[in-house]
Amino acid sequence: MDTEMGSTVTTRGIYEKDSVRAYVPDQDITFPWWASTAETWWKLCAPNDWWMGGFVWTGFDYRGEPTPYQWPNINSHFGIMDMCGFPKNIYYYYQSVVDEQGCIAYFAALELEGIRRNSRSMCWVNTNADNVELFLNGKSLGKKICPVTVIYNGQ
Repeated sequence: MDTEMGSTVTTRGIYEKDSVRAYVPDQDITFPWWASTAETWWKLCAPNDWWMGGFVWTGFDYRGEPTPYQWPNINSHFGIMDMCGFPKNIYYYYQSVVDEQGCIAYFAALELEGIRRNSRSMCWVNTNADNVELFLNGKSLGKKICPVTVIYNGQ
């Protein structure tokens, strides 16, 4: 059993770091010095037959526990759901690794103000599919083979 696994800090619906508002990207990329991303943790623990489970720190954002990512914000960013119970992107990552059914969640920062036409934009896909193909206006932007993910089946 592992505790405080994948202590990723995220702000739901935010795709760029905003130090003024104390927002961090809603992706599995920002974490405290003492932790790791959810994906890193999962790749280390899930394939082992000695692993019994894990406890994500934490299910919901909460008030308090200041970190460098928060000030002047008073909420933690550790939850896989925000304080209102809305899922963050990390929620869909966990769903993709524990759900044996087909699962895909796609997130892009295409709508951000200031993004210019023909500029590059971030795209993030959480899935347990073998591969993903991204389309924009009916045109394929490419196909990517997804890394093999161990699906937890509760046994």
